[in-house]
Formats: sequence, structure tokens, C-alpha cells
Amino acid sequence: SNSAAGFGGRAIDQAAHRIGMQYGVHNIYHMIGSEGSGQRALFSLANLHQPGEFDLEKLAELKTPGVILFMIVPCVPDPGQVFARLAGAANTLCRLLDGRSVDQEGRSLTPGGLKAIRVQVDQIAADMRAYGIPPGSETAVRLFGDVAVC
Repeated sequence: SNSAAGFGGRAIDQAAHRIGMQYGVHNIYHMIGSEGSGQRALFSLANLHQPGEFDLEKLAELKTPGVILFMIVPCVPDPGQVFARLAGAANTLCRLLDGRSVDQEGRSLTPGGLKAIRVQVDQIAADMRAYGIPPGSETAVRLFGDVAVC
């Protein structure tokens, strides 16, 4: 959050729904894939504070300094495309909530930083394919996924 007060729970809920995310498993928000992806979560949004969840009954009181968008790379078909959607969702959330994107060290996420993450995502997908496990396949989900999220 750009504000010392942090993000409010209701604002997070409204912004998540506005970009098409659904509240669900593990009490976090999920971007659900189409029929072709088996209706699995493509990526998810969690609270920066542990345990990462959002209690809908306490959203009015919630204040958090940030949120986390994440994806389970092996569990999604076409991970590069899903990462691009996640990055776009992050930009929209930043605009809607008055926030900024940062990396795992808390530094501003630059275009170069996004590109480095995309290279990692693409490498994981390529490695999986080299082992005969297509990303997003039932085998990948069984091996790498939390069935409740993937």
C-alpha cells in the first residue's frame, strides 16, 4: 500500500471482484480458469499478513500493508500466458487500491524484474515438458498441486 494506513478489507474485496477473482478455498481470492483449464485457479490473492487469509466477517475492520498474488506454475496450462494475466491483474489492483508492486525483497518491481520472473516461469514450464509432464495436466496437478487450489 502507498498509504501508511494500508489496504482496507472491503476495498480489497471490491477490487478482487472487479478484476474477476472469486473468494474461495483457503479464504483467499482466486482467478479461475475456463472450462479448458478444468476450472482450476490460475492465480490467487492472499493477505500479506500470516496466515494470508481474509475473514469475510471481519473485512470491515481489516487493514493490511499489502497483498500477495501468486501462481502455482506447474498447475496451470500455458504458464507464461497466465503470468502475463497475473502481472496485468497486479497493475490493475495497484491502480484500484493505490498500491505498488514490489519483489520478494520489498523493492519496486521493474520491467526487468518482471521479465526475470517470466524467464523463471518459462524455464519451469520447459523443464516440465522435457520430463514429459505438460504444465496444467492432471499429472502435474497430482505431483505439484494443492488440489484445493490447483
